[in-house]
Amino acid sequence: MQLKKISDLYWNCSPNSFYFSVLLGIFTGLCYAMLIPFIMYAMSSNNAESLQLTVEDYFYFSSPTSQLAIFFLVAISAIIVIRTTSLVFSTFLAKRASVKHRISLYHRIQNLPYAELEKIGQARLINLLNVDIPHITTAATTLPVIWSNAITIVGTLGYLIYLDIRIFLFVTVSLLLAMLTYQLPLILGTRLYAESREHYDEIQEGVKSLILGAKELKLNQSRSDEFFEQSLMKPERKALKSVIKGYSVFCFGENYGGIVCFLVIGVVLFHLPYRFEISQAELFSIIMALLYLTGPAGQILSSMNLVRQGQVSLAKVKKFYTELSEEPVGKDEKMDTPWKQLEVSDLSYAYSSAPDSFALNKVNLTFRRGEVNFIVGGNGSGKSTLSKCLSLHYLPTEGYLSFDQQQINDDNRRDARQFVSAIYSDYHLFSDFYGIEVKDSSQQQKVLSYLRYLELDEKVKIEDGRLSTTRLSDGQRRRLALLVLLLEDRDICMFDEWAADQDPRFKHIFYSKILQDLKQQGKVIIVVSHDDRYFEFADQLIFMESGHVDRVVHQPDANQRQLSASKTVDHKPELTGSV
Repeated sequence: MQLKKISDLYWNCSPNSFYFSVLLGIFTGLCYAMLIPFIMYAMSSNNAESLQLTVEDYFYFSSPTSQLAIFFLVAISAIIVIRTTSLVFSTFLAKRASVKHRISLYHRIQNLPYAELEKIGQARLINLLNVDIPHITTAATTLPVIWSNAITIVGTLGYLIYLDIRIFLFVTVSLLLAMLTYQLPLILGTRLYAESREHYDEIQEGVKSLILGAKELKLNQSRSDEFFEQSLMKPERKALKSVIKGYSVFCFGENYGGIVCFLVIGVVLFHLPYRFEISQAELFSIIMALLYLTGPAGQILSSMNLVRQGQVSLAKVKKFYTELSEEPVGKDEKMDTPWKQLEVSDLSYAYSSAPDSFALNKVNLTFRRGEVNFIVGGNGSGKSTLSKCLSLHYLPTEGYLSFDQQQINDDNRRDARQFVSAIYSDYHLFSDFYGIEVKDSSQQQKVLSYLRYLELDEKVKIEDGRLSTTRLSDGQRRRLALLVLLLEDRDICMFDEWAADQDPRFKHIFYSKILQDLKQQGKVIIVVSHDDRYFEFADQLIFMESGHVDRVVHQPDANQRQLSASKTVDHKPELTGSV
């Protein structure tokens, strides 16, 4: 759901409702415009002279002008109802369209290639959803107000034609000149708002670092002070400066626009009667119409500030959409099962086309069921990049992956991912078991047995199908992530430095027992690790260096070592599951 202009928020949601909203706004404006001729008619000298007025305590509905009074009361009541209906209906449409737009944006984010999502960053996405979309929605809700008031202005100008076409021409030219000169502060204010919007992305990044880097900042006061100044205070000051300047310019423009109406009234009152020989009765009617005109004109001018903010946000959203790409999706085919091994053939992956950019080069590997595979190497060797290619988060620049001889491509990639569970070092732990049924009694028993297996049964409970808490130590949170992996029961299990936050005892349990149990179930197990003490438990050691596989070491006697080590783990139940 992409927007080219603010009114598209209505149009893309429901064209028929959009037309109805416009017509309702036009009708409301016409009703408002008809009030001034009616009032002037009621005050006209001919009607007044035809009535023999006496000073009496008349009731509202029994006075000599009771018919006009009743009509006026009905008209006012109808206008209140119609205007309220118009505003509520247009606001409802804008809010509903805003929700649909956000949901559309959620889908676009969900379908982004993971590498693109990493490049965009969290701060920019949060500002788009929490700042730009609300600004666009607010601007859209003001459009019916502008349409209604514009029709009121047109209707009032039509009444001026009836009174004196010369006055109409003068007022029309004056309004056009006012609109043209009003564009100058409007353009300048919009530019200043756009500057402030850029600073808000910097502020969001700073807030993210303030939270995620709290531990580091606490330990280094000079770093904390400099960070606070450069990443928070400086962009806040710049944003505030731009916002205040923009608001000041908009205020000047709004007040200028309001005063122009009274300037026109002044010229009509003090100059035009002597130039065009206008009678006092005609002058009174003209001044009344112009005073009536100031209200709608003022509302339009005050709404332009919100519209311009919406246009700035719309430009940000449109720019974001131009940068988006979606993963290629083909026929959504299913993978053939069962399969015996995951094969990597001439796989290359580059983060960018720059010549000095890091890349994986011509990786060829085989991962078999019932084997434990360690990917090891120094920082920057390509371990994490390779693991994200194996989990199908990164799409190969060249080469491919396959289950046995069945190549993974655009047609079957979505289904192939359903064979993979992964816990990365920057994992996210959901409090709900999304996609996993845990409410029936058999599944709950399974969850409880896993909690005991992971030594979390005294820390966490399952309440209404969700975890009672995720506020645990880093090591215990990783065990909860492992609980989800075990419940998913996928064929490929990936662990990126999973044991890094575990105590020595549970680290030994992980390598010697948990991996062994998964192996016995026939899983493909891939572990990114620096723990050279536990390399002996790997059936295959893959050494990475500078983006390529340096060497592969097969350890045929790993089974015996794993079996011996698992016997040393006291009273650890077997892990149950199915291939």
